[in-house]
This record gives sequence, C-alpha cells and structure tokens, in this order.
Amino acid sequence: MTKAQPKSETRQKPGPKPELFNDENRKAIIGAVSIGQSCEAAAKSVGINSGNIVHEKKRNPEFAKAIEDAEGKCERHHLDRIHKAENRWQASAWMLERKWPHRWAQRRAQESGELTPADFHGKPIVIERTVVRANGKQAKGDT
Repeated sequence: MTKAQPKSETRQKPGPKPELFNDENRKAIIGAVSIGQSCEAAAKSVGINSGNIVHEKKRNPEFAKAIEDAEGKCERHHLDRIHKAENRWQASAWMLERKWPHRWAQRRAQESGELTPADFHGKPIVIERTVVRANGKQAKGDT
C-alpha cells in the first residue's frame, strides 16, 4: 500500500503562463479584425482560446476600443469600394452581407412577413379564414 505524499512534496503547478495578450498578439488580432476576421478566429490564429478574447475586452477597455475601431475600419473599407464602384465591388457587398447580416443582408418579403405586389404577379389570391373557439374546436359555419 502506498502512502499519500505530504502536501509539501506534492507536485506544484507550473509557473504563471506567459502573457497571452502581449503587444505582438494584440496587434495581430486587431490587424486580422481590420480585414474582416472575427475576434474569435483572430485570437485562435495567435494561439489564444477564443473565450479569452471576451475576458480581455472586458479587462482592457483600450483593447476593446481598438477591436471596435478595427471592425469599423473594415466596414468602411467595403462601403468605400461599393460607393466608388471599384472593380469587383460585389466582393465587398458579399463581405458586408455576411459579416454584418443584421445591417447589410438582403431581406426577403417572406423573412420580414411583408408582402409586395411582386409576390402576387400572375398568381391567384386565396384568402381563408378559420375561427377556432376558446375550447380549441373549430366552430361550425365560422369558416
């Protein structure tokens, strides 16, 4: 039977990790975000767990502001290309639609719930009404 080692002889945890968010890694993350990469993917590309990026932005307001500025720079770049109708501006439109869909993705009438005259062009319109009573049964003659 083996004896338990006294606490003084148990293995110690290794020393503190080297600084994950050093200047070099911060610059790399901000640079990647400024060309459209997500914060999480940019962090992974420099060997940082994507969950740590959220913590670092809360801990370091300057870093959070730099990330926000980099995202704005990226969005402005693509908007400028579209505005100037540069060659391959469609690539910028694609980037905007996918990176910021809540602002730039095309919304279809079906997704928004709105109907347009184009939805009915050449198609018969059928309107149905069904009345269901509070007890969940369909009422006779109320169709």
